[in-house]
Amino acid sequence: MVRLPPDYLILKRREQEDARRVYEDHGREQSKVGATTAFEVRTDAALGARRLNERYNRLRQQDAAALEGRRRRLAELLAAEQAEQAAALEALEETPEQRKEKMVARAEELRERREAEKQAFVKEQYERQWRLSCDPLRARDSKLIQKA
Repeated sequence: MVRLPPDYLILKRREQEDARRVYEDHGREQSKVGATTAFEVRTDAALGARRLNERYNRLRQQDAAALEGRRRRLAELLAAEQAEQAAALEALEETPEQRKEKMVARAEELRERREAEKQAFVKEQYERQWRLSCDPLRARDSKLIQKA
């Protein structure tokens, strides 16, 4: 039988404890690395979500600004169109001065027409009087009437 040294069991146990300590240290190290990796993954996901959220908010702000710009331009167009229509309506309405000017112009036109008709009638009557007072012309007219 082989005789083992008296501290053999102690040395054997120390060897086992050292081996177990190496595995425990390795396990702790793996646990730390796993925790660090999990932290980095969570942080990366959070940063990605934040970047996505910031991009979304930036796009929303750009869309809101574009919408506001379109609304402002439409409001300006509407105001211009309303002003144009109001001016057109105003132009359609006759002011008292315009109505008076039209009446004066119409009265002048009627007066000129009456004067022209009067002058034409006077001229016609003068010609008739001349024809009636002219004996040779009356004789010729009588002959023409008798022939017809």
